Amino acid sequence: MTRIALFVLAKLALLLGLILAADWIGMGKWISGGGIDLGNLFLFAAAFLLFGVILPSAFSKWVTKKAMLPRSITKPANASEAWLINTVQRQARQAGIKTPEVAVYDSSVMRAYAAGLDRDEALIAVSSGMLEKMDRREAEAVLEKKVEHVARGDMLIPVFFGLLACWMLVRIQHGL
Repeated sequence: MTRIALFVLAKLALLLGLILAADWIGMGKWISGGGIDLGNLFLFAAAFLLFGVILPSAFSKWVTKKAMLPRSITKPANASEAWLINTVQRQARQAGIKTPEVAVYDSSVMRAYAAGLDRDEALIAVSSGMLEKMDRREAEAVLEKKVEHVARGDMLIPVFFGLLACWMLVRIQHGL
């Protein structure tokens, strides 16, 4: 229930931020028939980039920890956790990155994810269901994919496309 509440609160905060940004730059007049002002559209896109892409990406690790309540593994409590830590460390070393924080959260669903804006401060979390239900070969493949996401900086892809969209709007506004 906490995860759902945090998810809903995050989306409401995003919506409120966009509404305030739209009101602040006076978008109501061009939406209601006054024509599209590309300057205001650019400001709206910049606000969307900030509130919809950059801030959520920057706080994804923190929000993930609050929503999923994963337990960071610093000292493995059992053989499964020791295997998990050793596997992520080995894969991170092979990928040439700092070992991400590794955590486990309680869920029967087989799932793993990577979070964080910076690849040197990333988090890889796996569900207890994944550790229990997958054999080591399958789990290792899933972990390898998550380490690849961190190594490539995939968590920054939404930020890149947001910046690209803003750049395109500026080019359009100034006649390419």
